[in-house]
Amino acid sequence: MRCTSLALLSLACCAAADPSPYFLTPPELNASRGLVAGSRVSTGLADYSHGNGVELLVDGKAFFSRLYEDLVATKAGDVIQWGLFIANLDIHLIPPRNETKLGVVLKDAIRRGVVLRVFANQNLYIPTSSVTMCHELNRECHAARPEGGDCCLPEYRHGHPTGSVHEKTWLIGSPSNGLVAYAGSMDSSNGRWDESSHSDTPLRQGEPPEAHPFGGWHGNMLRFAPGSPVVRDFARRFWLHWHMPHKMHWPYVAQPYEFVEPAVTPQAQNVSMQLLQTLGCVGAVKDGYYTNAAPRGERSIMDGAIKAIKMATKYVVIEDQFMFFQDFMEAVEEVLPRLEAFYMVTDAANTFDTKVAGFNITAAGNMRAYHQRMTMGVLTTGKNAQYAHKVRSFALERLHTADPKAYEGLIYIHSKNYFVDDEFVVVGSGGLERASMTNDYEVAVGIADTKFVSTMRRRLWAEYLNVAQDDAILDDMTDLAAIDARISTGETRLRPYAPRFVESLNMLERELYELYEPEGRCDDATVRVDNTAEIDALFARPGMPNATYH
Repeated sequence: MRCTSLALLSLACCAAADPSPYFLTPPELNASRGLVAGSRVSTGLADYSHGNGVELLVDGKAFFSRLYEDLVATKAGDVIQWGLFIANLDIHLIPPRNETKLGVVLKDAIRRGVVLRVFANQNLYIPTSSVTMCHELNRECHAARPEGGDCCLPEYRHGHPTGSVHEKTWLIGSPSNGLVAYAGSMDSSNGRWDESSHSDTPLRQGEPPEAHPFGGWHGNMLRFAPGSPVVRDFARRFWLHWHMPHKMHWPYVAQPYEFVEPAVTPQAQNVSMQLLQTLGCVGAVKDGYYTNAAPRGERSIMDGAIKAIKMATKYVVIEDQFMFFQDFMEAVEEVLPRLEAFYMVTDAANTFDTKVAGFNITAAGNMRAYHQRMTMGVLTTGKNAQYAHKVRSFALERLHTADPKAYEGLIYIHSKNYFVDDEFVVVGSGGLERASMTNDYEVAVGIADTKFVSTMRRRLWAEYLNVAQDDAILDDMTDLAAIDARISTGETRLRPYAPRFVESLNMLERELYELYEPEGRCDDATVRVDNTAEIDALFARPGMPNATYH
């Protein structure tokens, strides 16, 4: 009954139950890190944990208002630690109140003596926004703590010019007592504030818009309660990132800090979960990134989701903005014969169509449509054609939209959720695309808890089907006839979707895929790695616990 080798956590984490069979085992975690059995990578992360408390935040309104509460409650000596893909300090956390603008809230916290640490994604297609944001925040931090170094770092160490820090994580509160964590699919940026009704209210219209003016935005976050063992894993993971031996380029400096053990108090909710990650092997081996955490990278999000889906017996739901990673779907197609239903909820390829100088540029849309069709078609063509009647694919649209092809009618689905039989769900930032599954910084959790998973699934599908959460239609996800009949009324937010036919890609479209979907896997086989001497040296500073375990 092992979830971690930390003696102080052994009772809190391990006494409640054995690990869920859905969780990756220690050998499987090793394999996801490109390591052979017997390798030792010391990170201090638990293999899994019990006793967690978790709150589902189903839309931007719920997430931003909860985030605001936690941020303004911080006091001197507390921390705010943030890993982000894209952000805008001018968004309102509670529109239209100007005192709730994200930048205002963060700067006020700095002036109260709160310690801010931020990793902000920087890459070829987002080259300057993180620099601009970090300049603004660092100026405030330097004024408040001249000796403290930079508090915001543009993060380019992700293995590829178009790779990214794609995670959406927060740690807020007292490092030792009262730390909360957030993870999921919601960026604190333009166009994300929305309600589950997707009514495109004046409050939403008053926020900074996305590049494409979608009529709605669907994403979700999880908030992990203080005392939850998994919060410690999030704190440890951030510490490892901040102390990556591969230093930042001038002029940025990540000022070292001592890791403080968060207080662990098992929560009555007692949810079991496993922290999952993506870190690219190419970035680790070629560039020397992540050597203190994943010297061969990690792909436990992909491996964890595939393992769970292969254990499904009734239904699978994948909710994802991309849905174009054929390798993933090929790995799970073996489960189709015994399943009763397989659902995919994604964005239509035309969301990537755009106009430049009045001309329709469809390269991105064609690339997406081609790879979506190749990926989704695995489950419905060839040898699997006999199972096509079990498979449903949908896009989201606002109720009674006049033109489902217009941006105003589209609800952009940004969630990355993988449901298995109301028994297990993977929730995080890792989408069904090559970059997310093999290269980028991604974070997710696998949750094995029937009550939580069932409640989350009902909450989301009540929104999709436009019914109450206790509606009988949500009792049985294998009743395809009932769900089809409901959709046929035209009173739902689901519309059947199949990507447009694109027979082949031209050179521009092929290069576009390679550019935006970097391959992070290494070509060679798994190897033996023992980085304990390097990690033990890092942990030798005062206040650092020993760590000779996963």
